[in-house]
Amino acid sequence: DGVVQRGDLTQFEVDGESLPGILSWDASAGDVKAHLQQTPNRFLDVTRTVVGKYGTIKWTITFTGNPKMIPPGSGDVKDLIVVQGPDTKGQSHAVLVNELVQGSASLSGSFTIDY
Repeated sequence: DGVVQRGDLTQFEVDGESLPGILSWDASAGDVKAHLQQTPNRFLDVTRTVVGKYGTIKWTITFTGNPKMIPPGSGDVKDLIVVQGPDTKGQSHAVLVNELVQGSASLSGSFTIDY
């Protein structure tokens, strides 16, 4: 019916974190990385793939450093919340987010070191 789903990404953040800014529907891997790394001490790698003839965009995000987690790269990140603005017909559609690998537990407790 000629509807083009090209609304901006009005929310793209880890659940519970409120990040300012809006991303374009076809944001580059670098833009997504910079946006999510607004959270202090969060580090990640992002790849971007265009899927199919209609230009569906898929980002794969790997969290490599998380706030207050030891060792670096540990910690299970809450779900990503992604909301896309309305299409050219004024309708909003859900964005699919899948967790591929659950994060590991970070170290905790007390430790004794003998030398």
